Amino acid sequence: KLIATRNGNWAQTKDCSVVETMVVASSFLLLAILASTRQGYCNDSKRFDQLYEEGLEAYRNEEWTQASQLFQQAIDGYNQGKAGLLKCVRKCRGDRATENPLFSRNGELAETELQLVHVSHCVHRCRESGFAGEGVAADVIDTFESRLPYNFLQFCLYKQERLEDACRNFITYHLFNPEGHKVDDNWKYFNQLKLDDSAYIPMESLPYKVLYIEGIDLYTEQKWAGAAEKLQASLNDFYIKLDECYVMCEAYSDVNDIDGYEYHQSVSRLFMSTLKCRTQCVDKLDFFRLNTDDNILSSYFQYLQYTYYKLGRTSDALTSFAALVKISPNVSIVNNSRGFYQSFAPESTWALNRSDATVIEKLLEDRALLQLFEEVSGNDVLGDQKKKDEDATLLQQDFLDHPVGMVTPKVIQTDDDLLGINRVVFDNVITDRQCQDLIDLAQLATEGNGYPSKSPHTVHEKFEGLTVVGAVEAVVSGNTSYDTVQLYLSSADQSRALVEQHFNLNSTLYFSFTHLVCRTAIPEGQEFRNDLSHPVHADNCILNTATGECNKVEPAYTWRDYR
Repeated sequence: KLIATRNGNWAQTKDCSVVETMVVASSFLLLAILASTRQGYCNDSKRFDQLYEEGLEAYRNEEWTQASQLFQQAIDGYNQGKAGLLKCVRKCRGDRATENPLFSRNGELAETELQLVHVSHCVHRCRESGFAGEGVAADVIDTFESRLPYNFLQFCLYKQERLEDACRNFITYHLFNPEGHKVDDNWKYFNQLKLDDSAYIPMESLPYKVLYIEGIDLYTEQKWAGAAEKLQASLNDFYIKLDECYVMCEAYSDVNDIDGYEYHQSVSRLFMSTLKCRTQCVDKLDFFRLNTDDNILSSYFQYLQYTYYKLGRTSDALTSFAALVKISPNVSIVNNSRGFYQSFAPESTWALNRSDATVIEKLLEDRALLQLFEEVSGNDVLGDQKKKDEDATLLQQDFLDHPVGMVTPKVIQTDDDLLGINRVVFDNVITDRQCQDLIDLAQLATEGNGYPSKSPHTVHEKFEGLTVVGAVEAVVSGNTSYDTVQLYLSSADQSRALVEQHFNLNSTLYFSFTHLVCRTAIPEGQEFRNDLSHPVHADNCILNTATGECNKVEPAYTWRDYR
């Protein structure tokens, strides 16, 4: 039936073909899922995580039939929800993104910023509209990604004496958890049963892993044509899974706080977390868990270059070796074989085929961007990140290096004029034309704009606002231009930089909220007013005007502090 090969993989004794090999669970894939789609429910009223919890309760009560049904419904719901999210995120990428949604080919970081925010908000809408419920906890996602429900399900089926179904579920769990609890004992039990061959086929399979092992077997037997066919097919499917991993990195990203709070920091964190996730994709798909220089992608080209050479396909061998040089220049085979391949053609003429070049270009680009972020921020973003309020970001620096106007800001009022300390009013920050562009953009503002009342200040005014997200959405819908929104962002950051410079601050001043606001007095009821149009207040504490005390409690924005 099914036996373990020398390297711990699965093979069928009938034809020695590999059914599957070890799978690396990737817990990051579905952290973005808030719940399964209605199509992903196998129960019209419950999500997969709810079905799973009910399955556990039935399991504890030894209600094996009910538990097995609930676990199966939960697995089906999870898989369908995952597929739905993947499809939706791909559409988000297709609506806006180029080959690499993290990087604008024209080098404009502001365009990258808008693109990233757009895609991320599209993904967020996918989760809101396509996935119901309050959200699924990260540990539940990890549970499903590790295929643990299959382990519970196999025991329920075993207790019902449905041994073939139990075996299939056990094998599925074992493939993802080769060192799991009681794996050896269960393996020995199922391996000694006289079951049909179909009982040893896992419930989930990744073709690239099967094809890879089959290709290596043929390579070992020096059956070069078969090895080349299997390995190339495996590589093609690996590329599909790699792109799926990239897509899910965007589903993993969270854009909840980009609608104002610490805009540039939050965009940069989103950029960096997505980038970090992407750079881990090859390792997450590497079921051999090889080292950084000698990963699974590198191993493909190592085997292919020699296989093609043995078949006399020198051009293909050279192309594969060129890919190996690009992706893993430090592996020993590169140093040992470089001279050999240079005898066929000068290294300057080596070229990759299109599909390899596309994947490797993305991979190297992501690595370079990650290294750049490490240098700029001073953080090791590959390790456990320790958030510091002095994080520098590349996107923010872009605005500082490129002032928006050709005018010189000037101070027109200071402490004495404004009856207080640390107060200033600037004029001439942007040009008259830019000011008019912002006024025109403000026509898209909405009344109240997030506040529970029409105005947070007084009933005698009409308050209208436009957040950064609202401005980005206006670009997407064609209601304003990209240049106008870039002006909005640049003007805001120019103001922040002016304040930082004027007061000689000894640490970086960051945004908490960015808002383009219009406040218009209501014609009626202005004659006998005795209230302030903008009451005395502090954003980060509740002011008691009688005592002068200001307590840092909700609903004040207590995080709005400069230290």
